[in-house]
Amino acid sequence: MRVVMPGDKYWDEYWSNIYNRLERRVGWILTWVGTIILSAYAFWRIIDEALFNFKLPLLVRVGLLVLIIGFCTLVMSVIRERLSLYKRDKYERIKR
Repeated sequence: MRVVMPGDKYWDEYWSNIYNRLERRVGWILTWVGTIILSAYAFWRIIDEALFNFKLPLLVRVGLLVLIIGFCTLVMSVIRERLSLYKRDKYERIKR
């Protein structure tokens, strides 16, 4: 049994419809917003439980703090790079 792939004409019609383009983007935006909110809450709980727990050794608390700062720096770097590449896409308006 083979899957019949739609032709280029079908995909051109599909992506020219504004609803189809917005639907995908809104889905991704909502997914990212939810992920960011849950990640921020998880980081807050880690900070609250680990860094302010004075029963842990100072070295462990400092290590966790440095790990969190490094992770946040990497995430912000990737986001900044993606945004700058998104704005400068030379082939955005070229159709297949």
